[in-house]
Amino acid sequence: MLKYLLLALALIWLFYSPALRRQLHKPSAPPSPPPTPEAKTPPVQVMLTCAHCGIHFPQSEALTLTHNGQSQHYCCKAHLQTGPRSR
Repeated sequence: MLKYLLLALALIWLFYSPALRRQLHKPSAPPSPPPTPEAKTPPVQVMLTCAHCGIHFPQSEALTLTHNGQSQHYCCKAHLQTGPRSR
């Protein structure tokens, strides 16, 4: 009689054990969000320094003056006409 009682207790323990309960009642994975289109980042641009005022600006906006094989970049027409600042 004792072995039946122990067998019943073992079955009850297995049925209610936390490990078994975790395995049986495993939460389902949340649904994955729909794929989002990646944000289009602008292409990387080379930054130049104005020879007159020293600010940085994109190469696409540069006004370039080449003198004796050396290029000098300016941010606007006024700085191009004034020329490089002596430092």
